[in-house]
Amino acid sequence: MAMGEFRAAVGLLTPTEAAFMPVLVRACGADRPDGPRVMVKVRLLDIAVPVEGAETEYADRNRVWRKHVDFVIVAGPRMIPIRVVELDDASHDRGDRAYADAVKDEALRRAGVPITRVPVGRMNDVAWLKKAIGTGG
Repeated sequence: MAMGEFRAAVGLLTPTEAAFMPVLVRACGADRPDGPRVMVKVRLLDIAVPVEGAETEYADRNRVWRKHVDFVIVAGPRMIPIRVVELDDASHDRGDRAYADAVKDEALRRAGVPITRVPVGRMNDVAWLKKAIGTGG
């Protein structure tokens, strides 16, 4: 099989995402043994699946198949997605990113999976985050 060269990724998370991860874990209760879990870099198509046989199934699949989400809060032994969390920095204001975000938002809305967009400026505000993801006052 002819293939080019590969290198190992430096990490799955950017430095900003890595700094946010423990805050999200604490805010959603994933630090408790019986709490949910936080998954990273999950493919959108594994969370929001186009309805088989629908007129737009293939177009919808093509729209989402290369997209990933930053974090997914999952629960139970089958790791059911209960909320997506996207950490939004200034790059999300760019036209191409804004469109990609809109596609993610709409696919998740149609699948019934809530999404919380966290501005980088709020990423360390545990009280705000708990409220935003529905786990606290």
